[in-house]
Amino acid sequence: MTSTTPTTSTTERLRREWTGFRRVDRLVAMAVAALAVVALGLLQAYGNHASCDDPCPAEPTGPDGSLVNDRFSFLNREMGPEGSITVRLTSMTGTITYPPPHHDRIVPGLVPWAKAGIIVKDGVRPGSSYAALMVTGGHGVRMQYDYRHDIAGSGGGVAEGAPRWLRLTRSGDTVTGHESADGTTWTEVGAVRLPGLPGTVRVGLFAASPGDLTLRRTGLGGATEQVRWTQAGGTFDRIALRGAAAGGWSDDGVGERNRTDWEKDHLASGAVEKNGAITGAGDIGPKGAEDGARPVESTLGGLIPALLVVLVVSARFAVAGHRTGPADGTPLTRSRGGPGSPCCARTRPHSCTSR
Repeated sequence: MTSTTPTTSTTERLRREWTGFRRVDRLVAMAVAALAVVALGLLQAYGNHASCDDPCPAEPTGPDGSLVNDRFSFLNREMGPEGSITVRLTSMTGTITYPPPHHDRIVPGLVPWAKAGIIVKDGVRPGSSYAALMVTGGHGVRMQYDYRHDIAGSGGGVAEGAPRWLRLTRSGDTVTGHESADGTTWTEVGAVRLPGLPGTVRVGLFAASPGDLTLRRTGLGGATEQVRWTQAGGTFDRIALRGAAAGGWSDDGVGERNRTDWEKDHLASGAVEKNGAITGAGDIGPKGAEDGARPVESTLGGLIPALLVVLVVSARFAVAGHRTGPADGTPLTRSRGGPGSPCCARTRPHSCTSR
């Protein structure tokens, strides 16, 4: 008995698989799987929401109309279209509630984006235009404006014997930030334009501290978000104002503050004018930066169950493909040798001779 079986090339195999994949039923299945990823992710995101004791306030929007975080302590006064504020920041401290690994203590410390510095802002309404110069907990000196823009200054923080001098100068709708290590030699951090800035603005000291976000790994590659409340404070002196209106300082909270038990029972957010200290919680930035929300990752939360759907559908089509034969529709037949013959094969491309 002689049998000849031609070898199928890799290109031919790929062509057959691609032909099979382009079948309408399989394309429909892939579209359904993609929709399942999005739908299950949106379903999970819909279940994550906040509640309020009173009616929840409207979420603030920035100058460009996007949702923003705008909550901090603000010791301020009025300033006209031309003026400046200069301060020396001598220390920065903070509090982090129940950090890992044991989550059983309230400890002193600063999260990387804790902020203390000076700010020029269009009033105290959340979402209004601003430019701020600050020292952060782990990213050095930064100049930020209108929630989505960030300019890096020098690295490092504030230490005993190593204060930071900060200055913001306003000229019309342009605000320029400078920093100094000694109050004599100044380095420009950035100059930004705030379109539509009114003639009278609020200028002063601020402090904020976003939530401390960590991820606890779970099975199947997932993770659980854990966000802890934090607070930061800065101590200022050598405060010098030019172009400010006469009168005293106003201690305002932009957004809500002093809602937590820690603020109520231990250290309230706000300003203490007698020693130049100001403490605050919250953040100034794009929505999601403070509370750890990550819209893309939240939507992909449905990826694992959706992939299970894809695997089931793929397995069913794979089995169906083996039952129905090759992708090009070539039928399966038996050789003339009959059911008992040792040579049973496809009529194409194989050939079989039985003797």
